[in-house]
Amino acid sequence: MPSDQPDYTRLVTVNVDIPEVQVGPVNVGKYAASPADLPDGTRTPILTDIKGRIVVVSWPGLPLEVKQLTRANLQVEAVPRPKGGVLAKGNVTTTSSYQTIASRTVTNGETFQLAKILISCTQGVQYKLRWNGTDISAEVIVPANVPWTDWFPWDYYNMEGDGAKIFDIQVKYPTDGAAGTCHAEIVGEEV
Repeated sequence: MPSDQPDYTRLVTVNVDIPEVQVGPVNVGKYAASPADLPDGTRTPILTDIKGRIVVVSWPGLPLEVKQLTRANLQVEAVPRPKGGVLAKGNVTTTSSYQTIASRTVTNGETFQLAKILISCTQGVQYKLRWNGTDISAEVIVPANVPWTDWFPWDYYNMEGDGAKIFDIQVKYPTDGAAGTCHAEIVGEEV
């Protein structure tokens, strides 16, 4: 081993005195039988069970609630949103002008949450998304024979329905492109 390399095998011990004010909570899990208002600046323990799970749940402005948090009462159904199945699908032969390939009329009083779209074409295709006749996305070009899936976050675009407003996907072949059979799907949910 070259002598100019450090020796990492040595142990160095350092003793440090930490003032009481910098020491973290102690007596974790200690519970006062008679809760009372504490003066400002009072240090208090975090109440946990023997496994370190929080026992006291308190929100500002609400009464103190003592509750044992367990897997059972912490478990909730986690559903990725938006969810939903295929709400609309269609296919067309592309032309040099945009045409609707799939659409969804949103129910009166509901908000449409778009989850994903799928587009696939035998030739290159250019698509855009529209809400109520207005473009809401960039124009995207997808190469031939490449299925294109695009996912959307919750509240991607505000689409409040009135029974007549429509979300749709329009396609055409790009400049210097050729006509081809194009397929599309709309996945989402109304809430």
